[in-house]
Amino acid sequence: MRLKIREIDVREDERGIFAEILKNDGLKERIKEVLLVVSRPGVIRGNHYHKKKAEWLCLLKGKGKFLYVDNETGARKEFVIDNKPTIIETPLNVAHAVKNVGDEDLYLLEISDHLYSEDPDISKREIM
Repeated sequence: MRLKIREIDVREDERGIFAEILKNDGLKERIKEVLLVVSRPGVIRGNHYHKKKAEWLCLLKGKGKFLYVDNETGARKEFVIDNKPTIIETPLNVAHAVKNVGDEDLYLLEISDHLYSEDPDISKREIM
């Protein structure tokens, strides 16, 4: 699977937490949009793929079940992340979905190299 998953280094002290979500690895110049997505318990989002839009999902808080299916190879990857800040780079032509399997709201940042209103580039594919 062409998926890239990276746990985010979180530093915590008496003031709270500090976490570097993105580093300057050439991505900064590509970012067009950052969205906050909040899902209620039991909600499934996604069930689609993109042909030209690069997307990174960053779990901030909550418990999510993630499913990725590579449309080219058929490879599948399913995993649960429980309140562990993590960033997932979704390659082109990989269907993806996330379900909030926790008891509280799930908070995700969606980072993209395309503006949503400019060209949604969403092809539906029911995988979850």
